[in-house]
Amino acid sequence: MAELLDAVGDLLAGAASVWALGGPLSELAAEYLIRQLAGLRPGAHRVPDSASARARTLLDLGGSAAVVAYDFRRYSPATARFTEAACARGARLALITDAWESLLAARAEVLIRLPREAAGPIAPLAHQIAVTELLLVAVAARLDPAGRLADLDALTERL
Repeated sequence: MAELLDAVGDLLAGAASVWALGGPLSELAAEYLIRQLAGLRPGAHRVPDSASARARTLLDLGGSAAVVAYDFRRYSPATARFTEAACARGARLALITDAWESLLAARAEVLIRLPREAAGPIAPLAHQIAVTELLLVAVAARLDPAGRLADLDALTERL
């Protein structure tokens, strides 16, 4: 796991921009990643929901962008379409998926497979959030975000 965290830390710290998305439930983990990552570095964005906004986003993606996709069983076709298009434009992919493995795995530069979900009808987010926090720690270790976080705190107090 340490090698994966090093790889994703390097990817997300070094990218010009980071875009995250997920499916109907995993979008919550993507949103959490971006909210936290935006405090650590500039250029952290959530992939928009509408097709037209996604198309505009793709116009500017290239080899300097990273995409973090959360894709789990009952895989999201919209997540796959955007991610495939972003990779075709040169974006680098970090994929967080499950034991059954998303079809996007073949495109991933960094692939993190989480254990099978708990039994029952509820799809737990605990593993997704825990891994997301580990990713954030790996990125923070590469960026020294203390000044940015202090600026964020000062701006927040003024607003």
